[in-house]
Amino acid sequence: MSFRTALTGLNAASADLGVISNNIANNNTTAFKMSRAEFGDIYSLSDLGTSTRRSIGTGVKLNAVTQIFKQGNLETTGNPLDLAIDGEGFFEVKQVASGAVKNAEGQLIYSRAGGFTIDNQGFIVNSRSERLQGFGTKEINGEISIDIGKPSDLQTDLSQNTPKETTIGSFGLNLNASLSLPEVPIDEFNVNDIRSYGFVSAMPIYDSLGSSYSATVYFAKATLPSISDSTVAPPVVGVAPEGTTSAWYTYFTVDGKNLDGTDLPTSGAMVPSAMLFFDTTGNMIGTAQGSIPAASAGPAVIDDTVAGQRTVTVQTIPADPSVPTPATFSTTTFTNSNSTSVVLRNIRPTKPDPDPSGLRAANDPINGANGGVIIKFDQTTQFGGSSSTNTVTQDGFSTGRLVGVDIGEDGTISGRYSNGQAKIFGQVFLSNFLSTSGLSPIGDTSWAQTSASGSVVRNPPGTSNVGLVRAGALELSNVELSEQLVKMISAQRNFQANAQVVSTSDQMTQTLLNMR
Repeated sequence: MSFRTALTGLNAASADLGVISNNIANNNTTAFKMSRAEFGDIYSLSDLGTSTRRSIGTGVKLNAVTQIFKQGNLETTGNPLDLAIDGEGFFEVKQVASGAVKNAEGQLIYSRAGGFTIDNQGFIVNSRSERLQGFGTKEINGEISIDIGKPSDLQTDLSQNTPKETTIGSFGLNLNASLSLPEVPIDEFNVNDIRSYGFVSAMPIYDSLGSSYSATVYFAKATLPSISDSTVAPPVVGVAPEGTTSAWYTYFTVDGKNLDGTDLPTSGAMVPSAMLFFDTTGNMIGTAQGSIPAASAGPAVIDDTVAGQRTVTVQTIPADPSVPTPATFSTTTFTNSNSTSVVLRNIRPTKPDPDPSGLRAANDPINGANGGVIIKFDQTTQFGGSSSTNTVTQDGFSTGRLVGVDIGEDGTISGRYSNGQAKIFGQVFLSNFLSTSGLSPIGDTSWAQTSASGSVVRNPPGTSNVGLVRAGALELSNVELSEQLVKMISAQRNFQANAQVVSTSDQMTQTLLNMR
């Protein structure tokens, strides 16, 4: 009996040493979870299935080898596609290639090893070509967002980013309230004469093919606009909003030409694009747009019946009043707005036609989504400091290539493009189970779902019972080497003690055999 009991002890000590050696061997394996051997004693049973008070144990057996899902330390790698889970949960990956022979194609497996790369199709994969799973995206009204109900293979877009035409721009400026009127009269405005204006700023704009242009705006301080039946209309006509104390003319050019692509006048006045109105506190309170030819304008007839608009009808004066000429009239409607935006229409910058067949005209207009490019001045002020440009933004951009991928703590994956744009590709989710100890280890620091583990639950990182995703880091093995070495010594002593029992039993048996 003692031989068999000692033999179970030898086997148990050997199994314990095997578990310890496996832990030590995987001390540097990414996201490895150490195991422990769990043993139970063995008792001989009677015919009734119970032991008696005089029963002697018959040894030990290995009940289970349990993995300890304790958090490992995180090591910074600097690679943005290296992911570590800070907290509970697993990455979910799907085998779709022939790289991992152990797994059937399409099988979902779970791992905390987050060393990922991008393959030649843009999929995010690990070293075994298993594709990382996550939530896809959906587009609503041109905006891309995460589709929580759409688990899929996460894929980046390796193609060039589609260019976008400028539709909205914004200037954040301060116009010096202390400036006086320009030295050059308003009807002789010239962009090449710095005496014609008090300040200049610029922003880039883009057409539908991503070609870039420079939209430059010149600011000239103005007297408050007014018009009556007996006066000649100024270049821009507008009813100043109530509370207006000062106004500025704005002149827009694109690549040094008029908005329609024609050359700027060599002499004479440019037609202003709009007027900006300010109150006593220096805040902008409205705009006005519209123009009529002043040089040949006769008495003006004004129609103010439509709120926010002024329609001006002007009779053309013949060059020689003695020559009978049929009366001609020019009617223009000017829009006053309490908004802080102006609309630039029919922008036709000149660029070489990229299509040799001429299917796309070189002067294809930049009309934006609403038939014009909206220029906002909502962050423009007129204070006593020097004139300055604080911010310039616009929503157009040229084509670009993918230069990097960023992953946030919440698992959101976004691509960075060479044109400064970003695009959301999806979101990494984390999977968890009611019983992680019920998962079946399948090697490569991966596990498979079983009935003992319960159903998988997927959640975005940082929600429910899952942790956060740390990009640029990997989780290390949770093996405590010093602890394993102490356990190894204990297992060695157990093996030696059981071997000594075998030796002692042998001596006792030999003594019995030597009796005469």
